Amino acid sequence: MRRLVKPALLVSVTAGMLLLLASGLGQWIPDDTTPVGDVILSPGTSPGTARITVEVRNAGGVDGMARTATDRLRGAGFDVVGIGNADRFDQEESVVIDRVGKPETAADVARTLGIDSVKSEPNPNLFVDVTVRLGSDWAAPRPAPVTEGPVSERGRRPGTDNGRRTLAMGRRRTGKRRGDSAAKGREARDRKAGKGTGSTAGNDKNAKRGGDGERSRGGEWMRATMLAVVLFFVLRLFIIQTFVITSGSMENTLLVGDFLVVNRAAIGSRVPFTDIRIPGYSEPRRGDVLVFDPHHEENMTLVKRLVGMPGDTLEMRDKVLYLNGEPQDEPYVVTTEARDAPDPMMLWQREHLVGGPRDDYRPSRDNWGPIAIPPDYYFMLGDNRDSSLDSRYWGLLEGWRFEGRAVAIYFSYNRGSARPFPWVREIRGSRIGDRIR
Repeated sequence: MRRLVKPALLVSVTAGMLLLLASGLGQWIPDDTTPVGDVILSPGTSPGTARITVEVRNAGGVDGMARTATDRLRGAGFDVVGIGNADRFDQEESVVIDRVGKPETAADVARTLGIDSVKSEPNPNLFVDVTVRLGSDWAAPRPAPVTEGPVSERGRRPGTDNGRRTLAMGRRRTGKRRGDSAAKGREARDRKAGKGTGSTAGNDKNAKRGGDGERSRGGEWMRATMLAVVLFFVLRLFIIQTFVITSGSMENTLLVGDFLVVNRAAIGSRVPFTDIRIPGYSEPRRGDVLVFDPHHEENMTLVKRLVGMPGDTLEMRDKVLYLNGEPQDEPYVVTTEARDAPDPMMLWQREHLVGGPRDDYRPSRDNWGPIAIPPDYYFMLGDNRDSSLDSRYWGLLEGWRFEGRAVAIYFSYNRGSARPFPWVREIRGSRIGDRIR
């Protein structure tokens, strides 16, 4: 029993550390800020620089083009808040458009993407500084080749001292030879003093037992490590998972830089690479903050609040949400005085209007509905209502797309800080351990 104590502790500690560190291995929630496209993970801006928000539109209709451009902009420190398809799909030439009256900002974006055409069309109704429209001619610029430093005539790089390195290695080898010679001398003296074959046989037996013990302990640690890895994947896939918030559509419930614990067992989860779904111990509830896989973008994970259940009737009038005809008290909602206007992305609602489709229906961000939620579909909204791309725009969500319920914040820091090492110097201690409601 005692022999299993250390391996058991190793299993527990290793599984816990792997689970917490999993958020650093790509589990970032791009939580759909700004209704201009599909929001993706953004690394923020480098310390000391102004935040430049960029919208990327794939106007050329080439698969993967917008994602490639976005990755390049993120690597250069730009804050990409939108990615999607433009209204036209036959654009040939790429163009970068200034939206805030700062052509030099658009020029920086254009240089990063290798685009020659830059225009200035300020638009105060947009939430971005720069719009990128990628034509079918665009291709990612190749990075500059990395060249190695010059090599001198004798085959070594300037600034190194092969002579010293060889001397140090020679000393280590000399020390090893001296140690070997001393060991052989002791063995010769032992034989000369009469420590005969019986003693030698006993030593051989002890050495054999010691070797067997070491192999046994090594096997225990190996089995414990394998068990820890298996336990981690079981926890990660079916029980709990960790995520990081990278944009602000759920403010102030979730802030940029919050690290979340998500309960996957609560509402069930899907077995990877199959259509099999393991049922959870509860059902999605109105008001839950849920993590899900949206239908409008592959390889993306979002977090929103569930406001509409199957069979509900939803409507919004002047920013106030009505559920089954009754206005809702939503203390967590954040709104601004941003101008409202009809949005063609919301015309999908016509097919779900109470009373049937209407040709004169012109929904906008703050005024739409009433719509009826069909069976096994749900309606999701961001708490930051004026800066969230949610079900108002991309439609209803199927129930099988839910991945888990956000339950708590286990770490938080000010990710937008310009100070060095913000994850150490800008920790938001008051949010650590908060339950998500």
